[in-house]
Amino acid sequence: EEKLRNRDGELEKLFYVLLHKAEEAKKELSQQEATEIEFTLPQSGEDLYVLVKKEAFNNIIHERIASTVELIQAILKRNNLAASHINNIIMVGGSTYIPYVRELVSKETGIPLAFDADPTTAVAVGAAYYAGSKLSSVKQEIEVKNEVEQEEASSRRIKAVFQSVSSEDEELYMAIPEEGDFTGVYYRITRDDGGFDSGIKKVEKRISEFLPLQKFSANRFTIRFFDEQNNPVSVQHPPIDIMHGKFNVAGQPLPNDICLEVDDAENNSTKLQVIFERADILPLKKTIYKEITRTIQKGSADEIVINVLEGTRHSRPHSNLVIGAIEIKGSELKTDLVKGSDVEIKFEMNESRDLTITAYLAMSEQEFKNVFSTSEKYVSVARLKDDVNGLVREMRRELQDERGRDEEAEWAAELRQCIFEAEKLQKRLSKMKESDITDEKYDISETRRRISSRYDALGKDQRIFSLQADYFNHKTFVEENLPDVEFDRDKIMNDFDRIVQDEAQFLKAKSPAVLRAKIDALELLHRRIYANTRHYIINFFLHFASLSPNEYKKPAIAASLIKQGEEAMAKEQYSQLRTIMINLSHQLHGDEPEFEKIKIKGTGIG
Repeated sequence: EEKLRNRDGELEKLFYVLLHKAEEAKKELSQQEATEIEFTLPQSGEDLYVLVKKEAFNNIIHERIASTVELIQAILKRNNLAASHINNIIMVGGSTYIPYVRELVSKETGIPLAFDADPTTAVAVGAAYYAGSKLSSVKQEIEVKNEVEQEEASSRRIKAVFQSVSSEDEELYMAIPEEGDFTGVYYRITRDDGGFDSGIKKVEKRISEFLPLQKFSANRFTIRFFDEQNNPVSVQHPPIDIMHGKFNVAGQPLPNDICLEVDDAENNSTKLQVIFERADILPLKKTIYKEITRTIQKGSADEIVINVLEGTRHSRPHSNLVIGAIEIKGSELKTDLVKGSDVEIKFEMNESRDLTITAYLAMSEQEFKNVFSTSEKYVSVARLKDDVNGLVREMRRELQDERGRDEEAEWAAELRQCIFEAEKLQKRLSKMKESDITDEKYDISETRRRISSRYDALGKDQRIFSLQADYFNHKTFVEENLPDVEFDRDKIMNDFDRIVQDEAQFLKAKSPAVLRAKIDALELLHRRIYANTRHYIINFFLHFASLSPNEYKKPAIAASLIKQGEEAMAKEQYSQLRTIMINLSHQLHGDEPEFEKIKIKGTGIG
């Protein structure tokens, strides 16, 4: 099986042959009870025949169909809808020809199925509508030349207002002189196909014309200016392009946030940084500068990952959809990429939501660039393993916190189920290589995203209130103890201010992922206050000194440290006592929590 799944392996050709034959068998099983797949083994030349029955085929696809039904039911529940509120489920896509798909969806949802749209061509028709609403970017050379000349030479400018997409028979064009002297200047607007001519009119304080539109097509108009002797006058003005139709994709708003995944070293995880906000109008462009968080040696297998996701900024990265990623490996570098150096990252998203990522490494003077389409999927097995490990770690940690409460939350059972399903993904990924050519990595990626989304939604208000209470408890502890901190007080205060500076926004967002990250950051400050406040240092040292030697991994070393600590305390050398106390804590027996053993590689940028 491994040879069959391996890219550039000896059985790669056979894999694609079997993939094609499986597609043909699927179609035949929609019409008959059994079919036979015939293929030849490349090494021996032996012909093999495999009989596939419809019952076996239905069993194979049952889990996928059931998953789709669960999504439908989840959408209904989320929107407080019953099956009776839905008129039809529109069946689109080749798989909806399969009788078992129709049977199971109809039976489990109780909603009538509709086949009005051609399952095979429906998506293509939608794509055609989309393409038909896009204006051509090709212009005649003379037009481009004239525009350049206008921009360079003209001191006159007009500001125009009109709809670039319209479903009306005519569209109002309005313009006002913005710069320059328009005394004795006239204008004329024509449609490029000859279907409209405004005639020559004098430029007043405002130009106003109703422009007739050809239906369901791109309408291009040209405005020209003249003096009283009918000589051309140069005026800077925007092109007049109006698309007539039902669909408007020009200037569409983003449906979700577009974020960059960056390292969160304090919490051994990653977090999201917003690049483009939800409802921003396309096209969009932005340049940022990020710091490299670990050294990548030239020629090594290590890498930094520029991972861009679509979703909500208030969720964890695992819950969002990867829309583009650039992996910069050590083998591609001209020189070592040193921790702390900068990477310049440019993001561009056009009206079709194609994403262009350009990364420039100043240290090695190298540029990496790629364009990602929303119609394509990108999944890195290495990143996927890291993401699933991070998700399991977060969920295990929250489950341990719940066990420590007086009464375990009602949603803890669902959390255990999420952990169980994510651990199954870990097992599947442990056997997978980057060269895998099957669709399994895409399936795992989507399943991981759904588990993470379910985890985010667990407990609803009950969980949010519990997390908010934890947050305020840790915040209160830090505020009450900060005045007593003797070592690193300024740094701890700065870190505290950074954690709580956006408190109003993240409390309003009610995001478990963000609250969990804030609590983790405050817990770390909690521990730092213990290690940097005199009375806590003394109390912890006295506690460690009172323990039995058997409590320590190396009793002789612990005894020596305790003696040094007693001397430091007698001399009031609290800085030295602090170091001794920390070293003693490292000598104690006790297993590290299971979730803490999961180390996250991260992206390499922060």
